[in-house]
Amino acid sequence: MNLFEKLAKLKELYPEDIERIAADEHRVSELLKKQDYAGLEITRELLALCRKDILAMRVKLATERTLSDDARAECWFVIEARLWVIRTVAKDYESELSQLDRELAAELAA
Repeated sequence: MNLFEKLAKLKELYPEDIERIAADEHRVSELLKKQDYAGLEITRELLALCRKDILAMRVKLATERTLSDDARAECWFVIEARLWVIRTVAKDYESELSQLDRELAAELAA
């Protein structure tokens, strides 16, 4: 029995709460719709661009020892902003971080 079948059963069992149950059903439906974007091609492209930006900034921080404090702060700003995007749109944030670590290790090993 899926979630919506369970909600329908609750409506049968508790007719006095139909409005509240319907509101819950609507909220769940909206949340599920919002998760659909994670599988879209454009979302995958956005995540790849964010990883690319983070990778570039992390390599810059790791290899350019003469960066000014302002340049370092700008790098960290870009990293944090891109991580926020990834955290917001990715279905599996931890997997994205793992992929970033692998990409950074490969870049620094080259």
